Amino acid sequence: LSWRGPAQGGLYTKIAAYDGTTAVDISDYTSHSINNSSSSTCEQFLLNKPSFNAANAAMPVVLSWFKAASANYYKILVASDESFSTIVYCDSGIVDTFKTVGGLDQSTRYYWKLMAHNGTGYYATSQTWYFNTGFINNGQAPTYNLTARNIIMGMNQVEFDIYVEHTNPPASFEYAVGQYFLNFNNSIANGGTLTYEMVSSSLPSVLRPINPTILNGNILGLAPNSPPGAGFGYNMTDNGTPGTRIATMRLRTSAAEFAAVPLNLSWRNGSEAGYFTKIFAYVGTTPTDVTTEITTASTHSVYFSFPGNAAAAEIKILLEAYYNSVTGTMNMADTVTAYLRSTTAPYPVIDIARSVIDAATFKGNFLFANASSGIYYIQIIQRNSIETWSKAGGEPYTAGTSMYYDFTSDASKAYGNNLRNVGSKWAVISGDVNQSGNINLTDIIKVSNDGKAFSTGYVSSDVNGDNIVNLTDLVFTYNNSTLFAAKVSP
Repeated sequence: LSWRGPAQGGLYTKIAAYDGTTAVDISDYTSHSINNSSSSTCEQFLLNKPSFNAANAAMPVVLSWFKAASANYYKILVASDESFSTIVYCDSGIVDTFKTVGGLDQSTRYYWKLMAHNGTGYYATSQTWYFNTGFINNGQAPTYNLTARNIIMGMNQVEFDIYVEHTNPPASFEYAVGQYFLNFNNSIANGGTLTYEMVSSSLPSVLRPINPTILNGNILGLAPNSPPGAGFGYNMTDNGTPGTRIATMRLRTSAAEFAAVPLNLSWRNGSEAGYFTKIFAYVGTTPTDVTTEITTASTHSVYFSFPGNAAAAEIKILLEAYYNSVTGTMNMADTVTAYLRSTTAPYPVIDIARSVIDAATFKGNFLFANASSGIYYIQIIQRNSIETWSKAGGEPYTAGTSMYYDFTSDASKAYGNNLRNVGSKWAVISGDVNQSGNINLTDIIKVSNDGKAFSTGYVSSDVNGDNIVNLTDLVFTYNNSTLFAAKVSP
């Protein structure tokens, strides 16, 4: 018998309490234990350092614990997985209450536990803890490509991604901070008021650029966050193409539609006065402005068009809580990201596209530009729905040829039949507000707190897409949590 914690993913124990009138998660996984026996022969002993879920543990790692009263010596196990099927370090006969462990990989999670021996046998086993090793910078300056890509034009909004790709491995690339500025044609506003916002990012919140702003009427700006310190940056070493997603950005006008003029998006670089793009990385222990050192005109690009083999995939998707059974439509159109993934484990991403799903037809047009012909899973991600995969076995895709897939026609169109019935259609399950892969207490707390704060607008806790967080959103989230709704994937 053992408690399930966040390291195991999926379903795990959580406890919430009220701090004033706000419900907060107070879970402390170091205090969850099993009292297996009241017998004096069942002796418990505790781990000490690194602390549970420690970040950036210095290497070599010194593991320490509190002495077990009856122990003559200890055996230590370190593994790369919680089940200890892959042991990376093992030592026995340890008489001290600490052990230095070398040879571990950087930026990696490790699990460890101890067994106590009293001279006749191993009689007690500690809890399992895990720690995360730090990043070791090799002191070489990184080079990179910066791109604005996956540009999706809607009636009155445009979304695009900002990516940074490392180009000179094995040199290390420990990203520190960045500021990102783009020129654009403000005539696109069509008489309306323009707004600029960040939709999401693959970076930890403390490393994401901040304060999306429109400057001087025709400049889109993102300000830098605070440098985190060497060893605490984001590891972008050898991050592949297109790299690490700094942010997905949205520009919209209050007018009904954009003016029929080109967007003319382009990067602002050091040759332009005032606001310009800069990227910092740690080289050794110094935050170095790699932009001024290595930038050329070819390293900052905007991709407006797709290669000749790009194929339009029409994918039909219905969002459960958005669906209005009276009108037969969704409360709003919304953005969905679709990934083509290999059907062979570990199912790597082959291509990515994004589209706005029409509120009446439930259809979106996704342009896949990079995938070659083959069999792929379609993975669907939406801001407050359960991640959903296409049916087992994958779907055939031919480069340069249109593709059609309908998630709404039958439960079997999703992997593991992981859809919810709404009338005569099937819908992606709503309520995964924090995109953890399951709907649980964290999502309920977020929706409840935002409802009490009368939150409005485009927020993830607006589960049914009516631009206000209220009891309807909470009911959807709560009901799906009681059904243990979770993603089902290969």
